[in-house]
Amino acid sequence: MKNIKITYKLVAGFTLVLLLSLATGVLGIAGFQAVNDKSTSLERIIDKEELFLLNYIKSQKMNEDLIQLLNPNNSADIQSELVNLEEQFSAVQENTVLLKKMLTSPEEQAIMQTIDSISADYGILIGEISEALIQGDYTKANELNKTQLTDIWE
Repeated sequence: MKNIKITYKLVAGFTLVLLLSLATGVLGIAGFQAVNDKSTSLERIIDKEELFLLNYIKSQKMNEDLIQLLNPNNSADIQSELVNLEEQFSAVQENTVLLKKMLTSPEEQAIMQTIDSISADYGILIGEISEALIQGDYTKANELNKTQLTDIWE
């Protein structure tokens, strides 16, 4: 080692420091990427839960609005309220489409199939109740609500 010129010793030392710095940088970037992947996965889970919750809240709001419409003494404009219900139902369906894209496990997909089935039945029933309300048949609308709509949510 004494026979090596100082220039070569300095070059070797700087090269070693450079290689160690490079290795540290690569490991740091890989670590950040792993953390980023996990946080993205966590965001996806939170987004799924938020969408489920949002759909639940919107569905509850739709049910409350529908119950108000079923009151024959209600002075609200039936047509505009039904349009509002349709808009709320469309928003729930749009969220459901987004939610389907996020679901990956077989258990989640099975739950989504059940939700789809309930949603389809709900849409058909809301259409029947809307038609009865438009015709002024509150008795039929209330009967559909009490029997079939209750069955859907149970």
